[in-house]
Amino acid sequence: MYQVVKVVMPRLSIEISETEHRKIKALAALSGKSVREYVIERVFPNKNPSTDTLNAINDAITERNLSSYASVEALMDEITQDADPSEHKPL
Repeated sequence: MYQVVKVVMPRLSIEISETEHRKIKALAALSGKSVREYVIERVFPNKNPSTDTLNAINDAITERNLSSYASVEALMDEITQDADPSEHKPL
């Protein structure tokens, strides 16, 4: 005979505005996470690479989704083509 053990996890309730709730929910969805996962990750950040970083590393290893450039200047031109010139600061 098996015995069923029910584990009760503590709950946390906070009052936030509807706008804050929508923002958190949207950020979680954009991250591919549940609201719970997103909040836990933000409250207890770790030093593990993000999903985006892991995906980029995997793409580099498997040579997918990569771009090539004739020079560093060509790469920089593409990176900065949509940038606002007023945001550039001299080095």
